[in-house]
Amino acid sequence: MKLDYDLIKEIMLYIESNSDGENEVWVDVKDLPLGCSQEKIDYHLNILGDDDLLILGNYGGLAGSLPVYRLTAEGHRVLETIKNDNLWNKIKADVLDGGRGELKNIPALVIKLILTGSI
Repeated sequence: MKLDYDLIKEIMLYIESNSDGENEVWVDVKDLPLGCSQEKIDYHLNILGDDDLLILGNYGGLAGSLPVYRLTAEGHRVLETIKNDNLWNKIKADVLDGGRGELKNIPALVIKLILTGSI
């Protein structure tokens, strides 16, 4: 499955808005405006977990659902960076879509783009 960076952004925004850090948050297809499948959401949740951008809970036994506790500190830094739509579009076009970067490295990638005059 190909990564959908806009879905990743929506998932992270949803978790930031709905997490208290202690109770599980369930990201469901009805919660996101993009109209994608639960399978695709869960795939992206796992990717975010792999990059240590969020804390996944234990699988709760509900088919097609993964519980999330919160964003990590790095997850918050990444989210703050990608909230700027102009910057986010530049990162997606120049770095992520070309396979030259990882989600967890977005803050460092922004600094590199600024230093090279690409932004």
